[in-house]
Amino acid sequence: MKRNLLFILLIFAMSATAQKSKIQFAEKKHDFGMIKEADGIVSHTFNFTNNGDAPLVINQVNVSCGCTTPVWSKKPIVPGGKGNIKVNFNPHRRPGLFNKSVRVITNSSTPNLTLYVSGRVQAKEKTPQEVYRRKVGPMGFRNNHLAITKIYKGQAVTDTLEFINFGEEDVTLGIKRCPSHITPSFEPATVKPNEKGYIVLNYSTKDREMYGFVSDRVYMTINGEGNYQYSVGVSANIMEDFSHLSAAEKAVAPKAEFDETIFNFGEIKQGAKVDKIFHMKNTGKRELIVRRIRTTCGCTAAQPGKKVLAPGETTELKVTFNSRGKLGRQSKPVTIITNDPNNPIYTLRLSGTVKRE
Repeated sequence: MKRNLLFILLIFAMSATAQKSKIQFAEKKHDFGMIKEADGIVSHTFNFTNNGDAPLVINQVNVSCGCTTPVWSKKPIVPGGKGNIKVNFNPHRRPGLFNKSVRVITNSSTPNLTLYVSGRVQAKEKTPQEVYRRKVGPMGFRNNHLAITKIYKGQAVTDTLEFINFGEEDVTLGIKRCPSHITPSFEPATVKPNEKGYIVLNYSTKDREMYGFVSDRVYMTINGEGNYQYSVGVSANIMEDFSHLSAAEKAVAPKAEFDETIFNFGEIKQGAKVDKIFHMKNTGKRELIVRRIRTTCGCTAAQPGKKVLAPGETTELKVTFNSRGKLGRQSKPVTIITNDPNNPIYTLRLSGTVKRE
């Protein structure tokens, strides 16, 4: 009797185990084609059938992007029943092609399935406020910073910054304070509401005793009123022009060489200072001149023993890193600019880890 009962229970268990739900989608991919960003969210519904012999439960639906939102029923789908997963795609700030995946996790015989939505988003036309979004007083600029990526010593360049007057009154610009090597002008002299104007900046390096990356600000007046916020930035990378040198001249030119360019100070406690002496030698045949030494952080200071080296001469370059206020991994570059025509720019680097006291 017990054997018969165990056999019946075993058959029942095997039968129950054999019952499985089976999800089957009518399609697994949908191409929206071309859609417009301005039209907002688009949706597609993926329909499926439970072709199994047990209730189907959708446990999770995961998406690859926050721009994609799935909606589905949490109720079990009986065998032979139908259901759907609605996928919404938001094209806001997503111009161009897209291909997003939606992972469906169920109790089906195939528990993990992936759906895909794809298409191309046509960017919406930007408003003037979106294009000229850098605000200076009533004016909107495309960019309120003029970057001169390369200019040779002794050269001058002229470039412009475009703006729109978003105010309700005419705008007349003037100069409150400006570096002597920058000459600004304004076109037109007075800009009416909703009209464009230009700040024309002439940048000259003739009397600019600097090399490498430099930055300035031009402070303006608007209708005679001065304000520190009424300004635009100007940056330049000033290089020495060696293009006129012949091969013979380069062969006898100064040449900078360092005994090492990287120093790892290991681990130090916050607030501690690190000193490192680098050695720079002129292995060329002409006088080597250090044009500039630049650090990217006030925590790092560099001082050469000499700035002019005769052929064969060596000098020390002391670099100090102050870890006050710093924590974690640190990497501090020091840029050396010389009159070495073959390698005018060298980068030394101090690195290490700063730990709490």
